[in-house]
Amino acid sequence: MKSINSELYKLEQELESLKSAPKALTMRGREGNIIGRVAEDGNDVSAGMIVLFKQPPLQENMTIRLIEYQVRESKKTSGKYYIVCFNWVEESAFQETIEQLEQQIREFRKTENIQKLKEITNDPETALKLLKTEQREAFVSLLLKSAKAVLWNNEEFLIVNDKLTMLRFDGTVEISEVQSPVRFEPEQWKAQEFEVVEISEDIKEVPEGFIVIESWTTTIILIPKESKEIAERLKKISDSRLPEETKLQLYKALLGGSQ
Repeated sequence: MKSINSELYKLEQELESLKSAPKALTMRGREGNIIGRVAEDGNDVSAGMIVLFKQPPLQENMTIRLIEYQVRESKKTSGKYYIVCFNWVEESAFQETIEQLEQQIREFRKTENIQKLKEITNDPETALKLLKTEQREAFVSLLLKSAKAVLWNNEEFLIVNDKLTMLRFDGTVEISEVQSPVRFEPEQWKAQEFEVVEISEDIKEVPEGFIVIESWTTTIILIPKESKEIAERLKKISDSRLPEETKLQLYKALLGGSQ
């Protein structure tokens, strides 16, 4: 997983760096040589600057991207700046590179998601298929059936297994490890049989044998039905004057051991 994260980080940094490359239009200089001018269609501080090339393009009216360059101050006019470009690419090739990087990042994220899903469900391929086809209810149901406990808050829910995993919906899915099973402290807890509680419009199925603890803040925890006393214990932790770090450890120990 570390190698995937490392490669993904490198690709994302490369993509971010490329996207910031200034766009320029080539033109004929006073001496007949090809120079450029940075486009003024963006918020780049170099907009409008003249570009001098170490290896100039062969023709004018080309849209290019400056990959390696330096901003220099004019020796003749104080406060006036220009760009010396060492490496450039045509706009079409630049966009192809961007698309290739974005595709690589998507593939890395897919691999990363599969590995993360393997940690929280025995059927990651089905989970990804359901997610890809936007069968969200079935996807959530599949993950819930693999979890000891779940915190649900709007478009996020947290799976408590051997480690805490936060899953966030935002068109796609983002899965990440977290340190705390609570984003805030509920002021009131209550335990109810699951059948009489509507958790969310998006969740129609949940594991059998579970009850729900729900606060007025709409945060919801699913726990095994035989562990009703967990509600009272959570409330006591929440109301205690223990340090936050200690509370988080207790929450994790309590929820993680609730199966």
